[in-house]
Amino acid sequence: MKHKVPILKKVSFMILMIISFPSLQLIGQKIPICKKNRTADVINIDLYPAYQKRDNYPLSMVVKSLEYVPLETTDENILGDYLKRIYITSKEIFVFDFALGVYRFTRDGKFINKIGRIGRGPEECIKPIDMILDSINKFVVLLDHDKLVKYDYSGNFVKKYPLIFNSNDMMLYKDKVFLLNDMFYSYQKPGERFSIRFYSEEKQNIISKITCEKKDKIPFSICSPIMYNYNNQTYIKDYWSDTIYQVIDPFNLKAYAVIQTGRFKHRDIDDKSIITGEVNSGDTWIVDITYISETDRFIFLTTNKGMFIYDKIIGETYCSEFHKVDNKWYVFKNDLNSGPDLSSFIYNNSVNGITQVSYNIALDFFDKNSNKLKSGFDKSIQSLNPNDNQVLVFIKFKSN
Repeated sequence: MKHKVPILKKVSFMILMIISFPSLQLIGQKIPICKKNRTADVINIDLYPAYQKRDNYPLSMVVKSLEYVPLETTDENILGDYLKRIYITSKEIFVFDFALGVYRFTRDGKFINKIGRIGRGPEECIKPIDMILDSINKFVVLLDHDKLVKYDYSGNFVKKYPLIFNSNDMMLYKDKVFLLNDMFYSYQKPGERFSIRFYSEEKQNIISKITCEKKDKIPFSICSPIMYNYNNQTYIKDYWSDTIYQVIDPFNLKAYAVIQTGRFKHRDIDDKSIITGEVNSGDTWIVDITYISETDRFIFLTTNKGMFIYDKIIGETYCSEFHKVDNKWYVFKNDLNSGPDLSSFIYNNSVNGITQVSYNIALDFFDKNSNKLKSGFDKSIQSLNPNDNQVLVFIKFKSN
């Protein structure tokens, strides 16, 4: 015979659970939906005419100068090939190595310390997948799928916040308010798809959510929503929408730019290339926009058709084709110096309105035949070895 638990004890237990785990409040919480406000005053980015005139454009078309900062290599900070985030402050560089944690360097690339502990302990991350830098309060927040883990600059554990959904992409909106995508929104029913959520660190809950506009079935594909910051403003674009919205506040969005796709269309069949690696039949006119970045003069859209560049001064759109060099794909041919071509930009991590940061692996700076360092670089590159950590590239874009 089962013993009955007194009602008072049940209620007390539930209250204790809610106090101990604030995010559990979300289960019964009515979360406001962010309103999307349309306006006629928008930027129009026309893709198809630009694609028809596509070319392998030189870097000098959009860039004024490059600065190289090699990241110091020690036994404590051997980085992997993929750097998802790079944050720059006036004195420091923070590099997020996917699944390993955050590495802190001085502004000239000298290693300081590692932030984030890998493991299953109470102060550890199982597999960090993204990060946010809070440079005002001097904290680093790591995203570990269904939880956030906070550390100070020295790597000391501060706090852990559980989430009730899985996310793999995050961004700082305002002080202690984060944008988090939902990894599995594409599997929800129409009307129940919320691709991005605003999360308050102070309240430890979701304060609003952004709905996905696609009404019919979403095919199997990688379809993460896009979030980026520019000029102290935040912008979002749902994968299945042609509108880039500016975030006015967590409850209101304003249409900022409309992407005119022309003959292109969104994916309407499963993307088998994710599994097979082969090009899908019928993909000729499908355009997948994966990243957006912005400077004072340009808006950059990285797609499966190349990188589209919208010039805000003259109102024209260009398409730079990808090109392959030694089994690597690049966007622009580097005609500014003897350095390697540029593969892409590290999105959401602009230093200011005209400068963004990318990176090349150390081996890119060496002659593939002689394995000797190419000539024409300043002293910062002279001591580089082929197996060293990545070299950051500070890209200063044209502004007029």
